[in-house]
Amino acid sequence: MNALQDPKSALLDLEPVAESLPPWLAHQNAELLGRCREAASRSRKRQPAVKPHPHFTGADSVRHVVAPAATDRRDGDPPAVWANIVAYFSA
Repeated sequence: MNALQDPKSALLDLEPVAESLPPWLAHQNAELLGRCREAASRSRKRQPAVKPHPHFTGADSVRHVVAPAATDRRDGDPPAVWANIVAYFSA
């Protein structure tokens, strides 16, 4: 949100997935949405900084090759790198 200065586009991506955030990020759901909505209401930006995200067209349109896990973590755990990069995603 900060780097592109485009909270309106960020909000378009964040709102539809807000209920499906992973458990380690879900506790910030209300705060993230609130900050993004507030920033979007103040934003004077009219042209999006990025193109809309592509729509998922179904599993038939992707290759069914899955790389082996690089780390040992349980489903729902934060990625190991999260602590190092979280500052880039917050105001």
